[in-house]
Amino acid sequence: MSPRVTTARTIWAALLISTFLYLFVATRVPRPAQPAQPILLPVLALVALIDGLLSVVFPAMQLGRALRALNLRVDELQDANAERMFRDLPPTTRAMAEPDDALRRAWPVYQTWFIIAMAQAEAVAVFGLVLMILGFPWFPTILFFVLSWGLMIYQLPSETRLRKAIDRAYGLAAR
Repeated sequence: MSPRVTTARTIWAALLISTFLYLFVATRVPRPAQPAQPILLPVLALVALIDGLLSVVFPAMQLGRALRALNLRVDELQDANAERMFRDLPPTTRAMAEPDDALRRAWPVYQTWFIIAMAQAEAVAVFGLVLMILGFPWFPTILFFVLSWGLMIYQLPSETRLRKAIDRAYGLAAR
């Protein structure tokens, strides 16, 4: 594993562990007998669902836009073995001209949007923490933490994930 992936996974692990600490703190804080304003649960649940959705969709969209802004060099490769009719041009495929350089240049962009996605996923757990401290029951509030953990696990950083994002951004054939 490269040092840049190790750094991103360290950030990932730290944010994931922080949500477990939030849960631990929430179970240790004295809670009121009655939850504050019952309307807070559905409101924060809706906000958490929207935030969770945005933690996947928004960074992915922005990452694609930011990767295209790098203007990485793409080559058109002709497939000499492909069947073709008389005077047809041979089919071409698009491929990254310098894949290692592209990965090196794209990593800081990826890491920025990865951190934003993780912060949004962590916010879902913070909503659960707030509801637990305000005295809401264990069951509905634990779902906020579970959603947060699921979002974080889904977004585990890797070079493969970045390569796929570059392929999508530049319309390259899947590797």
